[in-house]
Amino acid sequence: VADDAALACAAAALGCEEGSLRVALLQKKINVAGEDITQRYSIKAAQICRDALCKSIFAALFDWVVGRINAVSRSANPRSSSIGILDIFGFEQLQ
Repeated sequence: VADDAALACAAAALGCEEGSLRVALLQKKINVAGEDITQRYSIKAAQICRDALCKSIFAALFDWVVGRINAVSRSANPRSSSIGILDIFGFEQLQ
């Protein structure tokens, strides 16, 4: 982890301890013949782990936003209901 301040910010946003997040991003624990073995990720593997965490968080937030929008739009007048969404794939106009 190159930036401790970024790690602290991410841990606070996720509601976890900085040390726990650091361990989760930098090493894996495997069980071999009933014995737990901890192995550090290579730099590339740690980057992949970080990116996978970010994608998972983004997907969960996006699903939450869509759920909230759907809940609100059910009570709105269907004739005037329209929403624009900007996501990683571009802008969408939904009616």
